Amino acid sequence: MTYLLEQAITQVTDDELLIPGGLGSAQPDLRDRLARAEEARADERSKRLTAEATAENLAQLIAAEHVNVVAERERAERAEAALAKAERTAKEMADLVQMQSERADRAEEASRQALTAYLDDPFRPVQGPPSRLARLRTKLAR
Repeated sequence: MTYLLEQAITQVTDDELLIPGGLGSAQPDLRDRLARAEEARADERSKRLTAEATAENLAQLIAAEHVNVVAERERAERAEAALAKAERTAKEMADLVQMQSERADRAEEASRQALTAYLDDPFRPVQGPPSRLARLRTKLAR
């Protein structure tokens, strides 16, 4: 306020100083200046409040987007983990299928050999695969 008064006093023209009674005519000008300054302050205040509201709105939007980004990142991590688990399971299943196929091939070959042996000599007694005890004795005998 004193700044405006000082500005009003320093901007006085020489004609105003020559008026009897000093700065009597400057009063309406000073009131106008004060009114304009008050109006400018009110405009600044409304602009500041608008800017603050806009900044707060932007901050809320940024925070919401951050929450969405974090949720999307977590979803992607879960999906990646599920994919890795599915790949491991598929590999394990493929290994099991391969082992089962090899076992079936061995059983089929053994059956073929047994049939061939039977057809070569139908009166020979059928021998099953050696027992664990027999394999252990054979191993120890070597």
